[in-house]
Amino acid sequence: MTTWLIIFFIIFIGLLVLASVKSYQKNRTSDEFMLAGSAIGAFLGFMTFAAALFSAFTFMGMPDFFRNHGVGAWIFLAFSDALMVFFIIWFGYKLRKLAKAKGFQGIAGLLVKCYHSPWAGYLFFLTAFLFLIPYVAIQIRGISIFLNAAFPDAIP
Repeated sequence: MTTWLIIFFIIFIGLLVLASVKSYQKNRTSDEFMLAGSAIGAFLGFMTFAAALFSAFTFMGMPDFFRNHGVGAWIFLAFSDALMVFFIIWFGYKLRKLAKAKGFQGIAGLLVKCYHSPWAGYLFFLTAFLFLIPYVAIQIRGISIFLNAAFPDAIP
């Protein structure tokens, strides 16, 4: 198992380097960042969202959720995820139209333009920072559980 983990890690890092080199551009605008030059397809968008959403949940949340609630909890996950995807697409569509109309200078800049107050941008930064604290903590906890299972006595 250790050999396969190392092989997949090397392949993963290689693909990241390849994607970074391929996508590097010197003149990037904030519009291109937000809208990706209107070149992101539905498949790539969904895969990006799924990777961000399920990274920590797969390591920690889902196994414990099913252990506590049984396999029948899949029905709950199916409906809640379907509803979540609907709202993400709906809000994403509205956000994309708003960003094109008002000119995009980051989420905080867009909020300042929409609400005509710098406090909207400050509130965005504060809430994003406060959200990231538990998010990063659960990422660290999840990967530590995985590494402890993969290398039981190698990492303290």
